[in-house]
Amino acid sequence: MNINITQSGQGLLSVDINGKPSDWKISNRNGVWNLYQPRGYGCLLLSENLAKIIHKPEQLAKKVGELIHDCEK
Repeated sequence: MNINITQSGQGLLSVDINGKPSDWKISNRNGVWNLYQPRGYGCLLLSENLAKIIHKPEQLAKKVGELIHDCEK
């Protein structure tokens, strides 16, 4: 799985998977960066705080890939 993360707004990052946009996002709320996926009337929010690696693109992409893979099992 090839993950690319781009800024899409203030405090919001978008996740592309294998060169295609996905509905996965990373948001910042009060300094906590979380990966989430909107779903109908709610969303799937993964509780792991990505703040320590948010400015390390390679580590962030790898971790996000692992989290998505584990979530989609």
